[in-house]
Amino acid sequence: MGIDESLIRDALRDTFGGNDEREKARLALEKQFRRDKLDDVRILRRAAAFLQRRGFSEAVILDLLRPSED
Repeated sequence: MGIDESLIRDALRDTFGGNDEREKARLALEKQFRRDKLDDVRILRRAAAFLQRRGFSEAVILDLLRPSED
């Protein structure tokens, strides 16, 4: 009775898999903020809150939104 353990493991891996988290966050960010420039502080805050509400880790959010050092 209940949910099979292998199904639970697969769902958790698909949802919280560390390797794909950054890519999923990047895609969500591009889709939601495709017209906005992420160099405005207000937009950055909105983008960070957007990703946080969707359950992405703080490390991934900071990595994606941190200004690149060229």
